[in-house]
Amino acid sequence: MRILALVGKNVDEREVISLLGPGDFELARYGKLSRGVRRLEKFPADTVLLVPNAEDDTWPRAVRRIREEHHVRSVVVLPDDRKRETGLDAGAFDVFRWDSVTSDDLERSFRHLARQVELEDRLCQTRTMFDWVEETGRLGSWSMDEQGRTIWSRGARRILNDTDGKLTTAFDSVRSFVHPEDLEIYEQANKATFDQGWPLDFEYRVRVGEDDLRYLHLHRRVEHGRSGDVFHAFGLLRDVTAEREFENFLFRRDGVLQVVAAFAARFLRESDWEGGVDSGLADLGKAMDVTRAYVFRKSEVVAGQENLSMAHEWAAPGMASIKDLPEMRGQPYDVLYKRLIASLLDRKVVACHVRNLHAEERRFLQQTGVRSLLLVPVFSGGDWWGFMGFSEHREERDWLPVEIESVTLVADIFGSAILRRKMEDLLMAANRRAEDANRAKSRFLANMSHEIRTPLSGILGMAEMLADMQLSGEHREYLDMIRDAARSLLTIINDVLDLSRIEAQKMELVPVDFELRSMLERTLKPFATLAKQKGIAFRHSVSGQVDRVVNGDADRLAQVVRNLVGNAIKFTRQGYVEITVEVAERRPGRSCLRFTVRDSGEGIPRDKLEAVFETFVQGDSSVHKRHQGTGLGLAISRDLVMMMGGELGVESEPDRGSIFSFTAWFRESESRQPALPESSAVSPSRRLRVLLVEDNLLNQRFVTHFLTRAGHRVTVAGNGMEALETLRRDGRDIDIVLMDIQMPEMGGIEATAAIRASDGSRFDPGIPVVALTAYAMKGDRERMLEAGMDEYVSKPIDIPTLVDTMNRCLEERSVAGETCPLVEEEAVHFDMDGLIDRFQGDMGLLKEILGLFLTEAEEYIAKLDQSLARGDAVALGAALHSVTNIASHVLALDIVRTARCLERRCSQGRAGEVREDIKKLRAGFATLVDIVRRRAETL
Repeated sequence: MRILALVGKNVDEREVISLLGPGDFELARYGKLSRGVRRLEKFPADTVLLVPNAEDDTWPRAVRRIREEHHVRSVVVLPDDRKRETGLDAGAFDVFRWDSVTSDDLERSFRHLARQVELEDRLCQTRTMFDWVEETGRLGSWSMDEQGRTIWSRGARRILNDTDGKLTTAFDSVRSFVHPEDLEIYEQANKATFDQGWPLDFEYRVRVGEDDLRYLHLHRRVEHGRSGDVFHAFGLLRDVTAEREFENFLFRRDGVLQVVAAFAARFLRESDWEGGVDSGLADLGKAMDVTRAYVFRKSEVVAGQENLSMAHEWAAPGMASIKDLPEMRGQPYDVLYKRLIASLLDRKVVACHVRNLHAEERRFLQQTGVRSLLLVPVFSGGDWWGFMGFSEHREERDWLPVEIESVTLVADIFGSAILRRKMEDLLMAANRRAEDANRAKSRFLANMSHEIRTPLSGILGMAEMLADMQLSGEHREYLDMIRDAARSLLTIINDVLDLSRIEAQKMELVPVDFELRSMLERTLKPFATLAKQKGIAFRHSVSGQVDRVVNGDADRLAQVVRNLVGNAIKFTRQGYVEITVEVAERRPGRSCLRFTVRDSGEGIPRDKLEAVFETFVQGDSSVHKRHQGTGLGLAISRDLVMMMGGELGVESEPDRGSIFSFTAWFRESESRQPALPESSAVSPSRRLRVLLVEDNLLNQRFVTHFLTRAGHRVTVAGNGMEALETLRRDGRDIDIVLMDIQMPEMGGIEATAAIRASDGSRFDPGIPVVALTAYAMKGDRERMLEAGMDEYVSKPIDIPTLVDTMNRCLEERSVAGETCPLVEEEAVHFDMDGLIDRFQGDMGLLKEILGLFLTEAEEYIAKLDQSLARGDAVALGAALHSVTNIASHVLALDIVRTARCLERRCSQGRAGEVREDIKKLRAGFATLVDIVRRRAETL
């Protein structure tokens, strides 16, 4: 501690130094001690020791100056005790008597003084911090003693803006600040705390100026004495004006945004936007608390000027419609807003007070009483459509940013709805044109397929018949040329149809378990002979790591291999063609195989490597090209490989050969055994009576020739009418019907429907019917089966395929006691996607068909139950036939096959054998009805 000792000239200096001891001090002698106060300016001390002369009467003034001017405390040593109280009153920390003071007394006093100074400094810092906390936290506090005197903190006075001393020591002085509407709650709060001692936590509003309204959050605690009087009370008040204003802002914003959300849900979901504008505008006007909301749209342009017309309007209760105002009658709105259109066209929002507008607009609007205006442009796409407007008539209003942002969003949604309706109309028109074009394309492809396949079937059939005859070498060569040309034409047709299926995304893979090496051997066998004829080395190998049995679409894989190997042999004049298969990658449950076809042929220029995978493109597309083809094989192969999860690529250089490689993913076979091949010939012990319904003479001759050679009897009918007549005459002797589809007078579908609908008196209505058709598009097979046919064979007819199909149809009829395929109730399948595709996306028609299905299904289930109860085989057959028909309408082909089989059993008098199977079918059909009902409810 640094000490400044101001000593009178008559005082013994040595005794003073002895009292001070060895410390940091400075001693100065004066006749009058008040003169030594300025010494503190040169020697800033922590305390001052005053030892005046007996006759010096200036020392009290020195004590006061030291404290007031330099904020330092002092200790005084007087000649006697007579003026001790004078020193303490002047501000001295301690006063001693000269003849009794010791060095220990001074040391103790200085130590106590230092401690007090330290505490005062801490208190000052705490008070400063307290004031800072109140100011930054917008806090205030007060305390009341037992006499009721109240002390208000600086923060409390700051919050209440008490600049004129309204807050007194009386607690009730704060009442003059309370908002009149909150006085009642304020009084109740006082009563609860001061009378009953409850702690308090509540809010009320105060006025701190003419227009300044603040929200205060109050905490209060009151302590009562034994007598019940207030002993001590204190409280904390916090200015929460900003929070409450923000909450009010959020509440208002949320109200507007809820309307915006409803607006969006309505206008972005439904295409008929005009039907909801009035209600949406009313909700928006109420949420924004305006007196009027409206929508103007531009009409025709006259003399380069946009004309406006009011499309929709909402007015608050008590407000007249703009159209009903006398001053608005006959008034062209474009005149009113002509100066504002430029801003609206520039996508700017107009938010203003009417008094700030131009004179013409101001005079007009003030006649209607509007004081503030908000206009938001509406753009549909890039075109200005009109604007949304909001008016306030009660007072001038400063539009909040959230209000402007919200109505701008509404205007954008509104414009999007308008654009959506416009685009939907355009899209519907485009869809109609596309659907018409697609139907025309499908009809063209179907007709092309039929018209070409039908004569082609005859050509190939007659060629096969000629091949059985004894021909000379030259004639045999000509016949082979005919067959090769016909097969090439068939390949082209198949490629075009495959390409059409892929482009329409109607090509589907059919994964089955198959033996990969055997499939490859069968696929490559015809090419080995061709390679040998050209003198080309031809070899293939399969890595030992490749599984023997895999699961995938063997037919499509073979198609890709045939395309690549066929091209390799076609473009290789000498050298070799090599095919390898290896494992590219393995993952749990599946593997990726890489197929590579290498050749030493012509090669492909680098600039044409990518083009060879495009449709109708070949490496050599000149008119003088040496190799024929359509250029579809590689394009189809690439798409098929992609469907199998792989990629097809090529490496090649001119005159150095080519390397085509592709990958494909296969699942592991669960059985590890390939499916057994089906029988390729009808059992020789059974000779069949076949009804061939075909109008093409070549096909009649061809099919009859080969079936007759196999020992079967063939009856020919030229159309559906003749087929029905033949069945009525000889139906009991007919084993199977081979039915063409497109025939004069009555086609195959109509004839099959008539067969299935017959009463069974002349022939079995469940007789197997195999479709023979040149239609080969996706959906054709399903269409034939829905019509009641059992199987489907496409033209040109391959005799082994036809024989296999006949075997499948007759298998269940030839084995006595064999059961029909059962329908497991939990495995019933309903192909909604297939139905949607079948009805070409016409959801209205689909919903109507499903409704009819549900209505009829209940009736047929009841008939099935009644027939089962009576044991009536004829009625059971009729009920099963009805189930077959309506199940085909929803593509439930498992139900169709089982019901048709059981119907045949009933027509054969074997209803008792399949009674339990019929019950299982009934349960499966009921499950199908439930599934269809649930799906129909979602449309």
